[in-house]
Parts: sequence; C-alpha cells; structure tokens
Amino acid sequence: MKEISILIPKCKQLLKSFDSILSKYVKNIAENQTLTSLRDRLLPLLMNGQVEVA
Repeated sequence: MKEISILIPKCKQLLKSFDSILSKYVKNIAENQTLTSLRDRLLPLLMNGQVEVA
C-alpha cells in the first residue's frame, strides 16, 4: 500500500467519524483484493469452457 499522510482530528466526534470511514476504506481494499484474486482464477476457466455459468 502506498504511504499517505493523514491529518487526524482532535474532536472525539470527528475522530469517531474518521475511524468509521477509514475502517470501511480498509475493508473495501481487502474485498477488492479477494475479488481480483477470484476473477484471475475463474476467468481462464470460463474462457476455456472448463466452467459454465448456470
């Protein structure tokens, strides 16, 4: 992952919102990596006719 600079707010409410947004961002990155891996494994099988979609 690239290194980025982030300003962290001192207000507790803002910090709570920031934490929620950041955790969703990290979760989305992990999900994208999983989906990319699945695509890379399944696409060649679909193209070769080894797997069919019902």
